[in-house]
Amino acid sequence: MAELQGCPDTDGDGITDSADACPEEPGPPEFQGCPDRDGDRVPDIRDACPDEPIPPGIDPATSDGCPKLAYLTEGRITIFEKVNFETGKAKVAQSSFGLLDAVAQVFTENPGVLKVEVAGHTDNVGSERYNQRLSQQRAEAVLAYLVDKGITKDRLVARGYGESTPLTTNRTEEGKATNRRVEFVVVEQERKIVELPPLRPPEGLDTLWD
Repeated sequence: MAELQGCPDTDGDGITDSADACPEEPGPPEFQGCPDRDGDRVPDIRDACPDEPIPPGIDPATSDGCPKLAYLTEGRITIFEKVNFETGKAKVAQSSFGLLDAVAQVFTENPGVLKVEVAGHTDNVGSERYNQRLSQQRAEAVLAYLVDKGITKDRLVARGYGESTPLTTNRTEEGKATNRRVEFVVVEQERKIVELPPLRPPEGLDTLWD
């Protein structure tokens, strides 16, 4: 109690009530004494989903604490599900509508994202020519879905890579499933310009400055 200098600490977390943002709920100093029930490093006081952790790799400082299917990360829109298509076709499966709706929401929330490449990839089943065409058509199908959701076409470009850029081996079914994918790569983004106040001379040197 000596370290608290006689000040009250209602929740017993070692932080005095006057400095504790959550004086009746114990929490660590890094969160100003507020708890983080789901352990996602977004303190409950500003966590809109305090019992549902955000995925690993997402910056907790900019997150509202709710898990989403898509996030804007460094250089891309990261998705936490695969975009699925009808077998052998370039038609987006209904099971992926929610995912692409989440991608569209990322565009809406981030107007500074000026252009994103919708990149289609396949495994190595079939000819290179077939896979190239299929990946292009699937990328275009995703683009069309996003445009239908209100994302302007000038913010999107579709590009098929076929089987040319696998993430892993195509020797297993699991590897093939990994390589069949759609990625969202940010190719143009508005730079934030910070305006600094005009530089002024030290007091008493105004005449020299002029």
